Amino acid sequence: VNQALLKEINEVNKCLISTVVDIGEEDISFDAAVNEVGPGTIVKCSFNAVTSGPDQIFLVLTMCLLVSSDYPNCSPVFLDKLPLELSKEQEHLLLKARSKFTRSIRCLSQPISVTEMAKSWDTCAGAVILEYSVQNGGGSFSTRYGTWKTVSNS
Repeated sequence: VNQALLKEINEVNKCLISTVVDIGEEDISFDAAVNEVGPGTIVKCSFNAVTSGPDQIFLVLTMCLLVSSDYPNCSPVFLDKLPLELSKEQEHLLLKARSKFTRSIRCLSQPISVTEMAKSWDTCAGAVILEYSVQNGGGSFSTRYGTWKTVSNS
């Protein structure tokens, strides 16, 4: 594993609260991507959410990237294989987050860094979870009580 990649992962983990980035295990199901891109490292971005609502739920939305040995000269490849053990609801949320994510990274200049992709995943997965939470009677502090406002002491 590339030492610069490990350092980048450590740095992004210091910045993000809800998303954890780590090195994934080798997975035979990603062979097609490896054949397309060449050898590399699988990096997992896992958004960990606790929805606040009548039935508090703990969800983890994970996406995987294949980081080429040529990184950072080329962008990581998004691996879109779904985990096997998902409920229909979890699968729907994950697909919705992945859709937002793929749209969001199209706007980024190439090559895209692991940090940019992790931050984008954090934003997209967070938006999907917040929307789900609000629809089910929960939400965040801001959706329940309003947002912070600047008050001047005049």
